[in-house]
Amino acid sequence: MARPTARGRVAILARRGLDTLAGLLAILKSEACYVPLDPAHPAERLEYLLHDSAPVAILTQQNQGHGWLALYKP
Repeated sequence: MARPTARGRVAILARRGLDTLAGLLAILKSEACYVPLDPAHPAERLEYLLHDSAPVAILTQQNQGHGWLALYKP
C-alpha cells in the first residue's frame, strides 16, 4: 500500500471517542488529509463519500468495518 502523502486522503469510520482522536492525530501526523465517516449514516451515503473522496486507506474501529466496507475498491 502506498504511504499517504499531503495529497492523499485517509477515511476514518469510527464513533466519537478517544480512539477516533488518536486515529485523527495519526492521520495528520502522516501528512494526509482525513475524511470523517459517521457509522450512523446509511450505507449508501458512506459508499458515495468513499467513492467521491477516493481515500488511499480506510481506518475503522474493530466493530465498524463490516459488510459493505469490504466491497469498496479504490
